Amino acid sequence: MNRPNASDCIWMSKLKYYAYSAHDTTLAALLTTFGDEQRVIRGGLPHYTASIAIELWNLDGIGPAVKILFHSAFHHKYHVITDLTKGCPMTGDFCPLQMFLKRSKKFMPDDIQKDCLPKRKNSTKFQHNLWYHRKN
Repeated sequence: MNRPNASDCIWMSKLKYYAYSAHDTTLAALLTTFGDEQRVIRGGLPHYTASIAIELWNLDGIGPAVKILFHSAFHHKYHVITDLTKGCPMTGDFCPLQMFLKRSKKFMPDDIQKDCLPKRKNSTKFQHNLWYHRKN
């Protein structure tokens, strides 16, 4: 929510819970940013019904903190993976919000518009993210 007061976002401003749908490969990419995806998903991609929950808490003594949970499949319960997240404390269920934001900053694009444009390599190739497409 980069524009929380925009007319198309205002209805969300009072919500306590936001949910976004994603594919297993998107969850795998997100888990990779946390840093220990192999201990979380144990070989391959997350199950089709897997999900990640990132909760924001306001804790006494810590202040705002993040709790990260992983749900490997519909028939399993959520379990905390905050301690597996690089840049967060390796003990406990919570990561102070400022610590979480600091460790996450390197994964955020500086200029999303610029970063998403195709990059021209030469007159016969264009680079789109990780794939190369040749002009016929």
